[in-house]
Amino acid sequence: MPDNPGAAVRPRCVVLGAGAQGLASALLLAVDGWDVRVVAAGRHASTTSYGAGAIWEYPPFMAGAVSAAHAAQRWTLRSHAPFVALATRTPGHTTGQPPENSSAGVPNAEGPNAHGCRVLRAYYVYRDTAVGEAAYSAASRPVGAVTALRVGLPPMGILRSDHPFTFGFSYDAPVIHTPSFLQWLERRLLELGVPIETRRLASVAEVDAFASKHSADLVVNCLGLGARQVFGDTALYPARGELVYIQATPKYGCSTEGTDPAVFAQVTDEDNPAGLTYMIPQLGGVLALGGTADPDILDPAQGVAPATGPRSTSAIVGRCAKVFTLGTTATRGDVEVVGGWTGDRPCRIGGARVELDMRRGSGANAGTQSSVTAATCRRCPIVHNYGHGGTGVVTCWGCAEDVVGLAKRAIEEDAGHAQLAAPLIQNSDLAAVISALRRPTLEQSKL
Repeated sequence: MPDNPGAAVRPRCVVLGAGAQGLASALLLAVDGWDVRVVAAGRHASTTSYGAGAIWEYPPFMAGAVSAAHAAQRWTLRSHAPFVALATRTPGHTTGQPPENSSAGVPNAEGPNAHGCRVLRAYYVYRDTAVGEAAYSAASRPVGAVTALRVGLPPMGILRSDHPFTFGFSYDAPVIHTPSFLQWLERRLLELGVPIETRRLASVAEVDAFASKHSADLVVNCLGLGARQVFGDTALYPARGELVYIQATPKYGCSTEGTDPAVFAQVTDEDNPAGLTYMIPQLGGVLALGGTADPDILDPAQGVAPATGPRSTSAIVGRCAKVFTLGTTATRGDVEVVGGWTGDRPCRIGGARVELDMRRGSGANAGTQSSVTAATCRRCPIVHNYGHGGTGVVTCWGCAEDVVGLAKRAIEEDAGHAQLAAPLIQNSDLAAVISALRRPTLEQSKL
């Protein structure tokens, strides 16, 4: 209890999961006045977020999920300005949008690429002009949804001279190097005194025990596919993602030091009949080639069968080499494969679940938006935030904003909870909050 009996007490929250959704939710909750603790079975390379290509796209890429499109679009749009605020420094510009004709962000004061966020040009190319024009129209609604949208193929030299494309468009897009971004989020949390504990909680009973041990008033579930086992959500299913890393050619500007901007965020062959085909320049002097979005097999006895290793390296490189200039003659023999990543995107029938469950005990989800029968915590309310498919990183700020709103609702609906103290950052503009989070000594930041 506080020394002053009339003072507000910071309510306590346990966040499950240390991917982009979990860490961003924890950060905004801490900023909003919660006493937060993060617990996760794995961090960094053990998370699905770590290997994500993480290109901000609108309309959002859903990786085979049957999605609630309106919500996903809203989260995507709400996340745009915060990522741009991280990636750019534009004096006198308060909306977080880059200058009108800019296709590259200016590194912010924290240091080049400390957070892994850049704003670069994203290109989408099509064999079928009608399909491309429809996609262009979708990207233009609502007006201003994307920045500097225009028709045209990528600059000469990126596509093979014999490419099949008849239409293309591009816009300025945040691109996130997720290993750097996850570390940046963790640094900010540690600055705020938020502990991050590596520990697997495999059941609702274990979640309850952990929440009870730490006197939690709320649990936030950002477990991704883990929510299938822990909370019994059988609507979750994995869609395998795979990237192949190759040594970048100098013309793509991929500096081994990570200080020179690439000339584009990505190029995507949108209607390749052979499968997903795209390339994304990475920090560290490599190109990421993709990809796959194949539903994996679920083992009824074990739940989700996780991705175990690369299956499609040759096919991915082959598809990309047919349309992009990857080497001097763009043949398989000229490509130096230097690594790869394989993981399972947490897709969910009906779309991502971002909602508040005020129940105590277990049973049907009465009173929630979810149609599944799932377990819940006995000790305290729970905010669910999982099942984002291929958009977990690029929607994390918009979803985290909703998590904060749902957490406030939990406080308001439960008279037994502590009351929120004043936010560390007093500003309702999400991009401005993220700008403040770039600064050291956040505890003393007041907007």
